[in-house]
Amino acid sequence: MNKSDSSKFSVQYRNQLLLVSGGLISGILLSLPLWSATGTFPTFPLFEFIGQPNSTTSVGLLVALLIGLIALNIPKYTKTGIYISLPALLIILLLDQQRWQPWAYQYFLMLIPLLFLSKQKNDEGQKSTLQIHKLVLFGVYLWGAIHKFHPSFVSVFQNSLLSPITKTMQPGTMVDLVNFTAYMVPFVEVFIAIGFLFPKLRKAAVITTIGTHVFILFLLSPLVKTSLSNSVVWPWNIVMPLMAINLFWKDGFEFKQLTSKSLRPITLVIVFLVVIAPVLFYVKAWDRYLSFNLYSGKQQRVIVYFPSNSIKKLPPEWHDQLKDVDNQPRYKAISISAWAMADLNTPFVSERRNILTITKHICNKSNGVRPQFYIDYKHIPDKGNLLLQCNELYKIKDF
Repeated sequence: MNKSDSSKFSVQYRNQLLLVSGGLISGILLSLPLWSATGTFPTFPLFEFIGQPNSTTSVGLLVALLIGLIALNIPKYTKTGIYISLPALLIILLLDQQRWQPWAYQYFLMLIPLLFLSKQKNDEGQKSTLQIHKLVLFGVYLWGAIHKFHPSFVSVFQNSLLSPITKTMQPGTMVDLVNFTAYMVPFVEVFIAIGFLFPKLRKAAVITTIGTHVFILFLLSPLVKTSLSNSVVWPWNIVMPLMAINLFWKDGFEFKQLTSKSLRPITLVIVFLVVIAPVLFYVKAWDRYLSFNLYSGKQQRVIVYFPSNSIKKLPPEWHDQLKDVDNQPRYKAISISAWAMADLNTPFVSERRNILTITKHICNKSNGVRPQFYIDYKHIPDKGNLLLQCNELYKIKDF
């Protein structure tokens, strides 16, 4: 590798470290109660023996993570930053599965090669890391597109993201054209992923990436005021096109590098996690967010109903989340997803095990009040619904 090549990869590498660390720090700061364990929303440790994380432990780990991420961008301390940030993030994620947001998972995957490839010669390690990061980005767009080839995504896009725009229009051709974009989105994301693979399509794919995320930022901004306007993903939608520019504008995949003997083990791990494992979602063996299954409408909705005359018995921290129920004055309700957004500024990680954990938690903390749990797939009505009492929660596992 000549001096100019070495300089190019060094700049790309430093840019990539800044994007990974800056994106993760921004997301954490926008959802700080989640990472510091200071919110009222229940936590979901991966293993029961871990127990519930307290705020002191969480804040200590969070400070270590932030210090490590900052150190990544100081050349003298980059390796130290890697050795601090990756273990700290791993422990933090094990303590609460609600932290398994798709952006956090992506940044975690991008930190993994830094730990193993930092032992290579400087230029070789940087070049290898960039190749792995390209692979991660490819997987995110590929599976993000595949999961959207479903009528439930069209429902989410038209009824949640586009509805604030279309409801101000007169019915007609323009509304139909706006709604038609819902059908085009997965094809656009497939083009981005495939375009990254081929030199002649690469720059077009990068330009498409920029336009896509500008559009997403507009739809999720306060200007549109959709029901999905969660600010925690704004940094992610800024970082993604910047990564596409940094990684793919001047060069693409070097497949010989990815299959080289020194890089083969970490390549196989990342290929499994970002290209192969997401297919396991379809047999209920892999998480939705870990499959980059976003805005597809395939998540479960959970609403908890309480008799209005027993509200005073409930924990005080729940009261702010209780809402009136249309045409049912005898009940108050808590939407689990709304509670997560209000308290943590992140969507609820609605895996069945987490739904079972939070419903059991509510049953145990209701002080004799008998809640009812309504569970359905809002955007897939054909799947039906459940209305459960506390002694029927076992049915969640098969729904």
